[in-house]
Amino acid sequence: MSRNKFKISLVAASVLAATSGHAALYKVVEVDPTGSIQSTGVYVDDITEFYGSAIEKPSGAVNALGCFAEGTTCNEYQLFGDSRNGSEGHSYRQEIPFNFDSSFFYTDWNRNRDYCRNELGYQTCDPGWTDKMWYSFSNVGGLLRERDAFYNSSQTGWNNIKGEDDYLSNALGFSETTASSDPDNASVATRMNVAPVSDYKPAGVASPEVNSENVVINGLTSNDGFAIGNTSSGYYRINTSANNSVGNLATAYRHRGFVQSADNTTNMLLPVLTDGTTQDQKITNNMGRTMGWSSFYYEGKEYIVGSAAVAPFDYNDDNKNWNGDLNNCLIDDPASRLTARISHLQLRQQFGTLITLQLVLSLFQIGRTEYRLITIKRLLKAAPVGP
Repeated sequence: MSRNKFKISLVAASVLAATSGHAALYKVVEVDPTGSIQSTGVYVDDITEFYGSAIEKPSGAVNALGCFAEGTTCNEYQLFGDSRNGSEGHSYRQEIPFNFDSSFFYTDWNRNRDYCRNELGYQTCDPGWTDKMWYSFSNVGGLLRERDAFYNSSQTGWNNIKGEDDYLSNALGFSETTASSDPDNASVATRMNVAPVSDYKPAGVASPEVNSENVVINGLTSNDGFAIGNTSSGYYRINTSANNSVGNLATAYRHRGFVQSADNTTNMLLPVLTDGTTQDQKITNNMGRTMGWSSFYYEGKEYIVGSAAVAPFDYNDDNKNWNGDLNNCLIDDPASRLTARISHLQLRQQFGTLITLQLVLSLFQIGRTEYRLITIKRLLKAAPVGP
C-alpha cells in the first residue's frame, strides 16, 4: 500500500511541477461570436458551437524565440472560425464523403450505416452514429435535409418523411472583431459576410435565400491575412407562384472555395474547364465543386492552393441515383423542371463532387475576381505571455 501511495504522490508531484513551470506561458482568451451569429445568422440555444480554424500570422521581423524572447512585445492576432448548429452529414471540408467514397455510393441511410460498420467498426453505427449523421441532433443540419431540401412541408421525400419549407445554415464563418489577449474579458467576434455567387441561377432565380449557405474557414492568405474557406451556394426558392409562395428549394453547388478580401467582397474560386462534351462542360462549370485551403506569396503575388472539379462523374451509373435517374438532369437548367426535381438534388449533391482532384495554384489579385483556382460552448485561444 505504501508503495502505491508513493507512486501516486510521485506522479502528482511531477504533474504539479510541469504545470507550475509552464502555467504562465499562455493566457487563455475566450472568443465569443454568439451575439453576432444570433442577431444576423442562425443560432440554436444550447446547441450551437463555435470552432477556431485559423489564426492571423505575425507581421514584420520575428525573433527565433517568438514571443518568448527577452524584451519582446508581441502584436495581437486575430482568430477566425465557424459555427455548427447540428450535424454536417458529409463534411464541408472533404472532396469526397469521408475522404473514402471515391465511387460516390453513400447516398442513403443504409449505405452510410454500412460505411460505419465496415470501415469504422463502431458498435453504435445502428442507429446512433448513422442517425446523428443523417437526421442531425437538432432542427438544423444533417445529410437528409440536404438530400431532400427540395421538398416542402406539404410533400414527402425519403422514407415518407415530410420536407421543410426552409433550409437554415448549419455553419457560418466569423472573425475576431478586434484581436485581444485579455484573459479577463471575452473577445467579441463578428459573423463574416460571405456572399456566395453562382453563374448558374436555378430556374432563373436571382439569388439564394438568406442564411441558407454553409460556410467554413480553412486558413488565411499568407500576405494579407484574408480568409480562405469553402461555402455552399445557398438554396434558391423556385417554383413559386401567386398561390404558392413556399415553392421548392434548389442549390447550385455544395462546395466552392472563396477568398474574403478586405472590403468584405467574396471572391469565388471557380472549377477548371477541361475538354469534354458540351453538356459535361456545362455541368462542371455550373455545379462543379472547388475548395480553397491555403496560399503562398511569391514575387509580389498571392497564390491560392486548393482543388477543383474537372469533370462530372458517370451519370449513367444507377448506383448514384437518388429516387430518380441522373440522366434527367442533362438539360441546361435541371432545377427549372419540376419533373427533374429529385434528380436535381442528386445532381447538386454528387455532380458537384470531383471525379478527379487537381492541385491548382490560383493567381490572387486584389480587387479582381480572377480566382480560377485554385465541442465547446466557449471558443478559446491561447495568447503567449512572453518572457
